[in-house]
Amino acid sequence: MSDDTIAPSCTLHVPRLDAWIVVLTSHGFFCVVMGIPFAIWTYHVGRRKTYRLWCIPVAFLVAFSIPWYFHYSSWNYYRSSASEGSSTQSWMPPFLGSTFGFITAFKLWNVAFSQYPEGADATMDTFMNWFLLVPEPEFTKGKTRNLSPAEIRGHVLNALRQLGLLCVILSFLRTPPTAESSLGATFLIRVLQSFPSNRGSLWDEALNGWIHLWWLSTWVTLLLEISILISLPLTGCKAMMPGFRNPLTESRSFQEVWGTRWNLPVQVLLQRIAYVPLRRQGFSKPTAVMGTFLLSGLMHEYNFWTHNFVAYKPGIATIFFVAMGAVMLVEHSVWIAVVPARIRSFVQNYVPSALTAFGLTLISAIPVERYFIKSWLDAGMVETAALLFPHITCE
Repeated sequence: MSDDTIAPSCTLHVPRLDAWIVVLTSHGFFCVVMGIPFAIWTYHVGRRKTYRLWCIPVAFLVAFSIPWYFHYSSWNYYRSSASEGSSTQSWMPPFLGSTFGFITAFKLWNVAFSQYPEGADATMDTFMNWFLLVPEPEFTKGKTRNLSPAEIRGHVLNALRQLGLLCVILSFLRTPPTAESSLGATFLIRVLQSFPSNRGSLWDEALNGWIHLWWLSTWVTLLLEISILISLPLTGCKAMMPGFRNPLTESRSFQEVWGTRWNLPVQVLLQRIAYVPLRRQGFSKPTAVMGTFLLSGLMHEYNFWTHNFVAYKPGIATIFFVAMGAVMLVEHSVWIAVVPARIRSFVQNYVPSALTAFGLTLISAIPVERYFIKSWLDAGMVETAALLFPHITCE
């Protein structure tokens, strides 16, 4: 090593207490101050069929009062700091608020049309658990079950794995590439930090989308696991729905990604509101699928308009999800109609799922990066996580 080489200087960043106070205060406000009264009201209204339709206007009121508050209220700190995209106070409260808004609206809609699981309204306690918690409790023939000690350990270990992976990815994303730094000059760091632009190659953009897809999956999975662990003492260790089922390592098709592996708590809500009612009305499976993806796009429009509004271009999320629905249908049709059965059997039995999943994520990386994840990044999602979780940066 020559004398003029500059050795990297690394810094450990620990979580900030003030950032976590903001998160916990916001989460407590939406779940306790707003959520519990709505849950109690909905429980009593839902038990009287003649009044259930009142849940529909209340659902719209809850959903759109939240973005109205963040956009047009006198909370000047939020409006001024949001443009900077670098503060937990500017991104995390709207993120939590929009999540509470669409989930509460969907649950109210479920009650209005009796689409909730059997047994969810058996008692006030079970109903409030179903209404407030994400992921929601598992119901089998109207009953919930308690987790075994092994299952509880599994949730703890998964949360720790996701936390470790999140901290590693966050360290890469927060390490700036600099010409003076031997570490910053490495290919990996440059790829991770080269956000999509017209000057970058499609390969660089695909790699960016791939790592950011891992980032988003890890972020949401960790939040869902934390939610499950927090709910255990509140529910008596009831089993909750799974959050993600390893979509980036075990998926063999886009249908498997969207159907059985990606963000299952939200997927179930979308199925109850769109797919199942459309099928019951006699619509075909492809029509019901496209209707579900359209609703998913509109839901993300609402979310991004609330917590990414400084960087989001309206309409992009809807186009993205409708396109994903079309890709899934075309993939299924081609796979069944064109690919011989022997090849399908060979792929299913002998090709590692990690290989097919990597191919799927790499194929979808560019559209995911451009039309889905970009507004999260530009609005300050990574900067927010940097205040909440430990990571290392090197210069």
